[in-house]
Amino acid sequence: MMKGNERLKGALREGEELKWSGSPKDISVLGTASKGKIMLLWIVAAAWIAASLLYCMPKMIETGDTGAHMIIVMLLIDCIPLLMISMPFADRRILGQETIYAITNCRVMVLYKERTISMPLDQARNAEVRMRGNNLGSILIGDAAGKSESSLRSIALKGIDRKNTITGMVLYHVDDPQKVLGILKNSQGGRKQSSSLNTGAASGQIPAAS
Repeated sequence: MMKGNERLKGALREGEELKWSGSPKDISVLGTASKGKIMLLWIVAAAWIAASLLYCMPKMIETGDTGAHMIIVMLLIDCIPLLMISMPFADRRILGQETIYAITNCRVMVLYKERTISMPLDQARNAEVRMRGNNLGSILIGDAAGKSESSLRSIALKGIDRKNTITGMVLYHVDDPQKVLGILKNSQGGRKQSSSLNTGAASGQIPAAS
């Protein structure tokens, strides 16, 4: 947790105030909505590997080459299906162990091990909660709002990038997502009020009390 705190502290800009931070909880390898898609990938990968064995084994027996050469050939043939099999485990590690979420007075951030993506609060006003159970759920922000359940894990891993600008993100499987959404909305309200005060001060006017 200390390393996570250091990563988060290092990602904050000067004057940026942290309102909330958290991380994904209860991440399974298959996932609920993406289970069918992953199982299909695994079946295709297993069929690919089986076909490569049926093709290579007779040649190995015929030539007597059962050493490093054939192992290398098999790895080259099967590298794609092996990658397909391993991806859900890698995704689980990234989300379950390496991802930190944060809401500040300026933006929403997702910190991965190697990079950070963020959206300004002004661009994160379109947001919704998808409950999962056990008081866990995902917060769909920006262009991610309204996306299908099966696409949420993929968006959570990389965001929605349009012309090198993050326009959507998912805070995936967080505790008490309704509360987190409230913190996001309150942070946006505070930023709007602050901007109004700054505008009034710059123009020499004091905003009227509401």
